[in-house]
Amino acid sequence: KQWYQRRVRGTRSTLSKTLQQQHPLPLFKMSDVASSSESTTPEFNPNEPITLNVGGKRYCTTLDTLQRYRESFFGALFAGTITPKLERDGSFFIDRDGTNFHYILNYLRTNELIIPNDKPHLVKMLLLEAEFYQIESLIELLKGKPSAGASSSSSSRQ
Repeated sequence: KQWYQRRVRGTRSTLSKTLQQQHPLPLFKMSDVASSSESTTPEFNPNEPITLNVGGKRYCTTLDTLQRYRESFFGALFAGTITPKLERDGSFFIDRDGTNFHYILNYLRTNELIIPNDKPHLVKMLLLEAEFYQIESLIELLKGKPSAGASSSSSSRQ
């Protein structure tokens, strides 16, 4: 039993060292970590692109675009209200279907929703996503839409 425990401990130690060499983690001091009384809102450069990994699909955009609707999921995420899931490369992971996220992102960019006529199920799918991302103007727009249309736009901007 002792031989087995030493063997397992040795294997863990070797494996841990190997993983650390292959995938080094950034080192930080405890003084770098904000205390519970301090703000934990990360600082973002508004001029730097932000990469999102939505369900395995990558999207690049700006902080201004994501914060267009301050009461939305993204407003909360970048205000520090929601804890982000950061990947090693610095991108933000969002566990949602990334296939149709470009419609959401384009709505954030242009305040217009353009969807093809040949996808009648798309309105329902986008409504679910808009509800998750808490984009009220897009939710209202989609709820008033009986089926996928050629083009819809909303002129209200928050």
